[in-house]
Amino acid sequence: LKLTAAQVANAKKIIGIAKSYNLGQEGAIIGIMVSLAETHMRMYASTTIKVSQDNPAWKALPKSEQKVGWDHDSVGAFQQRVSSGWSTFGNYNQATSDEQRKNIVWQLMDTAYAAQAFFGTPPGAKLPTNLKKPEALKKGLQNDSDWKTRNPWVAAQGVQISAYDGNPRKANNYSSEYGGNYKAQYGDAVKIVNTYYASASPVPLPISVNGSSTAPATNNPANTSGAICPSDDGNAAGATNVQKITATIAKYAWPDYCSSDARLCKNRAKNCPAAHNYCDTPNEMRKAYVDAVQAAKKKGQYIGDCQGVDCGGFVTRVMRDSGADPEYNKYQGNTAQQLRYMGDYSDDNTLHKAGAPVRYHHIKNSEKLQTGDIAVQNNGSTHHTYFYVGKITGLDEDGKTVPFGGDAASASQCGRAPMASNLYDRNTFEWFRLIK
Repeated sequence: LKLTAAQVANAKKIIGIAKSYNLGQEGAIIGIMVSLAETHMRMYASTTIKVSQDNPAWKALPKSEQKVGWDHDSVGAFQQRVSSGWSTFGNYNQATSDEQRKNIVWQLMDTAYAAQAFFGTPPGAKLPTNLKKPEALKKGLQNDSDWKTRNPWVAAQGVQISAYDGNPRKANNYSSEYGGNYKAQYGDAVKIVNTYYASASPVPLPISVNGSSTAPATNNPANTSGAICPSDDGNAAGATNVQKITATIAKYAWPDYCSSDARLCKNRAKNCPAAHNYCDTPNEMRKAYVDAVQAAKKKGQYIGDCQGVDCGGFVTRVMRDSGADPEYNKYQGNTAQQLRYMGDYSDDNTLHKAGAPVRYHHIKNSEKLQTGDIAVQNNGSTHHTYFYVGKITGLDEDGKTVPFGGDAASASQCGRAPMASNLYDRNTFEWFRLIK
């Protein structure tokens, strides 16, 4: 069973959520089995729900992974329908604003949240009081008290109620007690869980569940003055923070965006053997970044998931290793903790932590972005962080200056190593600028 990097990342998220819920391999197998049957463990957008194709996480995937489905209004790795009560933001057809509709769709496209919704909540679970539709997390696997006594595919069908059950209708009465389409994936699901269970870390639940058996999760998420060159030495005496950040990004991030089209990887593909082309291995890291991650790991510093193939790990390493902010992400955590850190040390009185020095300017949407600005998103279901770089140059494998193939630099959890990318919808992120 050959999986792409994106499929492996989704598998580990599903297994990680199962681990956080203490569902063991049995629960993980059911989750993987369902996602295999529904989408082959891929994040799907929808032809009928156009906002799904604006999702930054979906757009950041390699083109070969940007799958679009057509089945009613189903999205995400579990094909949960946006109008069927799976989102804590409400039902799509009853939404009163475009913002609410977007939140519903993008939440269900987040594999971690989709897995949490599929697994549901255990007895005694206490959900946050600010959820518009908390019952969205009360219709999953754990909400069936008999799920452990059923065959895995029957338990799966009890949650999904798939119309493609794989068993014939009898006397026009459809039974949901079969799950034949899920049973067909059982063998592969077992193999995947056996392969990745030990290495998959528990994934923090997107929606906090207190008072339950949930286990704590662990971590083992325009420059207008012309191009800034990596030759603007970030190590030189008197170097500005922008120069430090830019020089480090040039060392750590590939100057091209990884694509299934090798022509778009011109600065990287020439340095790889044909059998190991970069465009087929988007999680391959630059040597300088590998060395930085290993050094940080020895010091017990944060590197994110998948040994550094992680958006928050990349931003943390650039800010610390460049010397621009040696204390960046001092809380040693994912995007939620990085957002907290910049807020605590920001000039925004609504976020600033009493007694903390001001290090960051909280950028307003009307302000122009500048090289080195940090975007961070942690809205409970979607987590991402990256740099806006504007017009800069990068370095190829030989250390030669080449155009940087985007106005941003980013990585994706377990899917893409640091590389050039493009600005996402800026209004969905919080933005911070280091002050100095």
